[in-house]
Amino acid sequence: MGEFDQVNPSMRKDWEPNFEIELPPLPRTVTEVSKLLAEETDPPDTPRLVEIVKADPVIGTSVLRRINSAYYGMRTRVVEIDKATQLLGFEEVCDIVLTAGVMKLGDIFETETQIEIFDRIMELSLGAATYTKMIADKYDIPQKSIGFTTGLLHTVGRLILLYNRPNDYEALWFTTEKGRPPTVTSEQIIFGTDHAELSALAGEEWRLPENAVTVMRFYLTPGHINLQPSRVLALCLAVASAATDHYCLNETERTGTEFAPPAAMYALARQLDVKPNVLSEYITSQRDDVLRFIRSMVDPKTD
Repeated sequence: MGEFDQVNPSMRKDWEPNFEIELPPLPRTVTEVSKLLAEETDPPDTPRLVEIVKADPVIGTSVLRRINSAYYGMRTRVVEIDKATQLLGFEEVCDIVLTAGVMKLGDIFETETQIEIFDRIMELSLGAATYTKMIADKYDIPQKSIGFTTGLLHTVGRLILLYNRPNDYEALWFTTEKGRPPTVTSEQIIFGTDHAELSALAGEEWRLPENAVTVMRFYLTPGHINLQPSRVLALCLAVASAATDHYCLNETERTGTEFAPPAAMYALARQLDVKPNVLSEYITSQRDDVLRFIRSMVDPKTD
């Protein structure tokens, strides 16, 4: 089944970017681990994961740094990838590999402003990835194995805009409330496309699983997706992105105001057969864990 077979034909995106798209290079480890997760083998193919990690010294260092961080409080230092993978577990190592791979994209940006924007985009990506995985695991939703992947990569389109049109994107970024990314509408007006479409285009070019590409393309309009498993995951990502925006991108709201559920919250609650307030309370209760994960990945010294 093709990716567009999952989507209502009358609702396909038809915007055309007004610039020639050049995609930044994505480490092969990200694609390989994404496919490994999508296979959903039982038990998971841990030996293959270890091979992938060992093949990339930078990624391997990230895994070892994670297991040896204060977060885990290991009494003796772990120096072997096999042991680190065993201790951390298959899914967490996959998350670390994916995160480290995407963080490598920061190397393509040089100016202080670009790096600042990259860091904020990564905070949103990491928060959405963590929230998506938490919700997907708690309610055992279909396709939950790619929840972290879609959350992590759903804003890569913003990096593509920053990479291709740095001056225009910087100017657009600073027209918004401090720390928050531009709206989809403003992206469409200025660039002829938006970050969700570009994220999906990149996902296709990088050969990510088709269902992951669909979710990234339509996470802001999940009703456009015909297949329920992908639609539910897209709703989950939409809620996760909104929660991250509220709790992780605005310093004054981290300890203050109540999370205001987006429309996707009510649709997701119906799909999961739970009350919206129960789902909202769960999201609120996970805020500190999400923030802790973001900090540990963006600045490993804070683990």
